[in-house]
Amino acid sequence: MLLCSSEFTPASFAYVRSTQPDAPASLSFAIPASDMRQQLLAEMNEETMDCSEEDWDGYGAKTISQDAYQMARRFVSALPAHFPRPRVVADPDGWFAFEWTRGRRKSVVVSVDPDYRLHFSALLGQSEHEGSERFFDRLPESVEGLLQRLYRM
Repeated sequence: MLLCSSEFTPASFAYVRSTQPDAPASLSFAIPASDMRQQLLAEMNEETMDCSEEDWDGYGAKTISQDAYQMARRFVSALPAHFPRPRVVADPDGWFAFEWTRGRRKSVVVSVDPDYRLHFSALLGQSEHEGSERFFDRLPESVEGLLQRLYRM
């Protein structure tokens, strides 16, 4: 996955403010360390602002759409609090991806499609998994199972 690196623009900040009216009026997000969901939302806001221009990666990446942003918020709300906080990255398709990594060949990546689908891949030692599941505000058992396996290793 590529991290976006374009410059912040006032229009992109206005987009985040329009989708999250309670967001702070500046770029410094004061969030308690213990609140995983708030941290993830802050990271999503930063990624949205950083990736506000088409082709933000130099390879034709799309901007994060409002639908993709809202679906990723729903995904964050569905994450069980007992799992460690994933890394949030902008996907070149204009979606958000969430990455959990525990070392070499120990990772789970979930891309949140605004069309109510989660696309996932996992490396768990010598086994590889990938798939797609419908998403309606509840983490699919297949994705939760992969995360449980990752943190049992």
